[in-house]
Amino acid sequence: MPLAKTRELFILSTLLGGLPLEQIAASLDRMICTGSLTTKSGQNITLPEQAVDLIDRFKQQFDIPLSDYLSQLSADDYARRLDAIGAMLQLRRPLAPRSSADAWVAIARESGISPQIQPTP
Repeated sequence: MPLAKTRELFILSTLLGGLPLEQIAASLDRMICTGSLTTKSGQNITLPEQAVDLIDRFKQQFDIPLSDYLSQLSADDYARRLDAIGAMLQLRRPLAPRSSADAWVAIARESGISPQIQPTP
């Protein structure tokens, strides 16, 4: 079960442009209330519908609110679990917390979207 939770967190991070787990944890309640968040760098990110669905589904699927789970999860455990998922999938490169940001940039480039997000004025 921990790997399934980790998979969902990784997907959420990717949906949020590679947002680090620490920022998700610190901003989750505000994100849910407002439907968006402003990152430390000043970027305004609107929650995609898929991210909202994932957050809602997390509690139903794992019987724990995402915010509670995030408060219990250490960065080291998250990294170890991502590494285990990568090994199970036999990925050529290790899966790491930074991989969600790398995936977001690759998807943006393939879609013709600039990976540079401009801060909201």
